[in-house]
Amino acid sequence: MLKPLSAFLAACFFALGPGTALAEPADDINQAIRAFAAVQSVHVDVTAPNGMSASEDMVAPNKSHIWFTMMGRPMQWVIIGNDTYVNYGGSWKKSRSTAANPIVTQMNAAQRIILKNKDVREQYRVTGGAPAAVNGTPARKYHLVDKSNGSAVDVYLGPGSLPLQIVFDRGDDGMTWTYTHYNGVAAVNAPM
Repeated sequence: MLKPLSAFLAACFFALGPGTALAEPADDINQAIRAFAAVQSVHVDVTAPNGMSASEDMVAPNKSHIWFTMMGRPMQWVIIGNDTYVNYGGSWKKSRSTAANPIVTQMNAAQRIILKNKDVREQYRVTGGAPAAVNGTPARKYHLVDKSNGSAVDVYLGPGSLPLQIVFDRGDDGMTWTYTHYNGVAAVNAPM
């Protein structure tokens, strides 16, 4: 789960955009990356067609709490900087990485993109900006296609230029990420 989650987190930050359309769809996405970089916390629910689901609370700059089920058993991860706490089977175990973990939250990833002055056009073709809704909240829908491999993602942007939902178009293993509770997530603390 960590590798797919890490890959997804990296991909997410090329796929964010605002609720009000600007002149070009890619400009909307670039604006959304800037808005997301300023977020202090967010809750994300992840679902896949195969029945997999997970939830994550991210708190800037370097805290994350992830819940999911693996082989029918609930599992949790708490990541705080270089410390990782894993609960599988009812007890917590701590490990510490000696290597720095530069990207713990999606907000960190967005900040890195801004620091590198990246433009979403470098990696993606961006179209759309049409009105849509996510769980009753007005949004704008954008379609991004990776220039290197053709993979696609739909991004639904809501108020404040923040994503409400990201849907990866990968057939049976595609995922939907739904974002809620911007700047309203409780503190993430070490469980032991």
